[in-house]
Amino acid sequence: MMDCKKTKYATEKDAKADIDRFRATSTRSTIPIRSYHCGDCGAWHVTSKTPLLVQNLNSALKKITELEAEIENLKSKTGLKERIAVKIDERVAGLQKRDKKQQELIKKLRNDYNTILGKMFALEKQKT
Repeated sequence: MMDCKKTKYATEKDAKADIDRFRATSTRSTIPIRSYHCGDCGAWHVTSKTPLLVQNLNSALKKITELEAEIENLKSKTGLKERIAVKIDERVAGLQKRDKKQQELIKKLRNDYNTILGKMFALEKQKT
């Protein structure tokens, strides 16, 4: 077995007791948070690092949160596009309706104009 340069503890209980002591008395910004059994020297050590599995899990959770935010952003953009499309359709329908009314009014005015012209010609004809 290799000889580690880290502090060795005979048991996990000893390592955890030292972690408790650090928590109670240390003023350092970084203190041990867990113990682990060393495969190189066979002793127990303490570390301030989170396990790789936890790091990977935290990284994955962060990525999931980012992707969920991106999905919501895309949904809101899609919703915005749909709302804009509906507004455009409503506006086009309104313009088409107004255009139809204007065409009907123009037709009526032409008919009235032709009727008035016809009556004017009839009156002129009667005078002569």
